[in-house]
Amino acid sequence: MAMITTVTLNPAVDRVYVVPSLELGHIARPLMSSVSGGGKGINVSRAIHRLGGSTEAIALLAGTSGDWIADSITHEGIKLHRLDCAGESRTCIAIMDMSNGLQTELNEHGPTIGVDDLDILL
Repeated sequence: MAMITTVTLNPAVDRVYVVPSLELGHIARPLMSSVSGGGKGINVSRAIHRLGGSTEAIALLAGTSGDWIADSITHEGIKLHRLDCAGESRTCIAIMDMSNGLQTELNEHGPTIGVDDLDILL
């Protein structure tokens, strides 16, 4: 079976909250929540891995959030090639409103990626 390599330039700590309803200016108590290391490429590697495929992820990671993302990915059994960069990896929050089925997302910007970071990636 062929190895599929994914590249994630802007990984994230992905947090998901499921709430009965979301009203701006009010408190919402989640019915459930989850947290995982993510980003498009990492999520593709996760899907491949869970389906029994062979995959490895390459990711630009920054700061303590980057450390957490790396730990969560390798804990799942996904081979990670970590490339460190300055700054802090982002956090993305998704809130699923069960009253209407709508999802609201709050996505932080990630670290600024420099030419040196891209040279290392290449």
